[in-house]
Amino acid sequence: MSDVTDPADRDGSASAPTPEAKRRWNSDFVQFETAPSSRILERLRLAYPESSGEERRSWGDSVPKLQQEIGEVVRVDTHFARCTAVLEYQLPMESRRADAVLLLREGVVVIELKGKRTPSDADIDQAHAYARDLRCYHRECHERPVHAVLVPTRMRGRQGMDRNVHICGPDALDSLVGRLDTRRSGPPINAGRFLAADAYRPLPSLIRAARDLFLVQRPPQLWRAAANTDAAVDHIARIVADARLAGARRLVLLAGVPGAGKTLVGCGSRTTRDWTC
Repeated sequence: MSDVTDPADRDGSASAPTPEAKRRWNSDFVQFETAPSSRILERLRLAYPESSGEERRSWGDSVPKLQQEIGEVVRVDTHFARCTAVLEYQLPMESRRADAVLLLREGVVVIELKGKRTPSDADIDQAHAYARDLRCYHRECHERPVHAVLVPTRMRGRQGMDRNVHICGPDALDSLVGRLDTRRSGPPINAGRFLAADAYRPLPSLIRAARDLFLVQRPPQLWRAAANTDAAVDHIARIVADARLAGARRLVLLAGVPGAGKTLVGCGSRTTRDWTC
């Protein structure tokens, strides 16, 4: 897939483009490595004119390093040449943007770049959340591994893992990407399908979910998150069954971080279990 970022970049094509997720660069690895850094940086600056001087300096520092490491990946294994690099991928229906997403042959790598030597807990949580949400709500990530990688651009070497997030300096990124993609044959993940606007379906708001539930009598449809909430729904069902047998009442309090699926648990409990007493 060529380095298309907006419908206006499609060489004046008059046909209506397929709705796609917002991003500011996508191309195969070879095109990404060989593109002038100034061209990529200019696209980022034009896309985000309100960006601060600090953010622009961060782009100027991280983009060339990322290009270099992606080039090293291809030189070690030419089969990576057809894999796709996406910059500033905005999660559909949200404002969050992942710094870089790599579409490999076997899995997806989400990269968060930080202009520092030592990452903070917030940095790790941010990278973890990107991978978690793609894994749960993105159609093309349903049956694939999704790896979170945090790259403090002033770090050297690989630090290890924290909360399922790989942490490494730019110099170790190429070897890490090579190890994460263990499949040595077959085509890479299709960029067109991954970037389709309807490929990502996040959890609805509580109000919208409740409205849909009572109107259509079924919970909102997501690509995968329902499977991740089954254990909670089953546990609530057991609490209700025990209360019914004992002729008692129970108050169930459900907690979780934002995006964990609390709304879906409530909807699933309401529609998939028999609460008749």
